[in-house]
Amino acid sequence: MKKLLLFLVVLIIVSVVLNVIWEYGQCGMFYSINGVVSFENYDLLIARLILDIIMTLGTFLLLTIINFEWRWFTDWDSKDTAIIMLFGLLISFYVEVNSLMVGRWSYSESMPILYGTNIGGVSMLQWLILLPLSIYITKYLLRNKIQSVKRYSF
Repeated sequence: MKKLLLFLVVLIIVSVVLNVIWEYGQCGMFYSINGVVSFENYDLLIARLILDIIMTLGTFLLLTIINFEWRWFTDWDSKDTAIIMLFGLLISFYVEVNSLMVGRWSYSESMPILYGTNIGGVSMLQWLILLPLSIYITKYLLRNKIQSVKRYSF
């Protein structure tokens, strides 16, 4: 149980660091609140950061349930990568569409838009890149603390 707690704490810290860097850059360049594009939109930054942490932990929990083992990341396979990417893509699409519809934020003119939609491309890339990267960096940092296990395979 201590190793699981250690993993989760390190995962949260890694996720916060990566997402703060990403969010600060994209909120200041690609998002606007009430028509104002600024690096000083701290309300937007903090709300998105909390969502990023919940998303990271939710993805880890989902894969723990699917794999019947919380140390699934020690023997990461293509199924895990596909689930992370699909989950990240679906949730980021939902969050962007929902937030644009209710007016939580809008995009600045510099946001690249996905062809055929009104969804920002940079925001879709975030969870496709940072979700697996957060888990991988955490795995790397704790490589000597958490032993791999034989996982159940479908």
